[in-house]
Amino acid sequence: MSYAGYQLIQLREMASFPTLDKLIARLSPVKPTDIILFYRQLALLIESGLNIVTSLELLEGQCTHRVFKRALSEIVTEVRAGSQLSVALSKHREFFSAIQCQSLKVGEQTGGLEVILRQVADHMEKQNTTQKGLKNAMTYPVIAAVVAVVVIGVMVTFVMPAFAGLYNSLGAELPAMTKIILQAGEVMK
Repeated sequence: MSYAGYQLIQLREMASFPTLDKLIARLSPVKPTDIILFYRQLALLIESGLNIVTSLELLEGQCTHRVFKRALSEIVTEVRAGSQLSVALSKHREFFSAIQCQSLKVGEQTGGLEVILRQVADHMEKQNTTQKGLKNAMTYPVIAAVVAVVVIGVMVTFVMPAFAGLYNSLGAELPAMTKIILQAGEVMK
């Protein structure tokens, strides 16, 4: 296909310039603990007899994270317009996963929304604890590996050449392993 003598060779979507909200969301993302707290408070408010819209409005008023507050505002608008909570939450995948929304949908259909909200919060809390434990468990091996690489680098770069000079000045022949390490150091340089 050509237009005015030009032929299209490649067509690709250009990345849009990030909006202020996207920058804020990347620089200070909503913590999983904030979403867990949201689920627990929503369950408590619904259990105490408040309707979903009023509960969401109260939680929106308490929210301090700008992007999450805007999302809650949109969720309140959708629920007020007659949408189910699970459907309204599913439009904000950056905060609420598909499995969470499906679980809430089951809770809405069975009449046990507050129970499901607590279960989702419990599951997220266990998942968050596991991720933190995994990060903590991986910290020591990573630090040990970095230190080992630095020590080996220093030895190959500075220590081994000094020993090679010492052996050469004494007129002795270098051991085979030392020769291999020195050659490997030269290749790395």
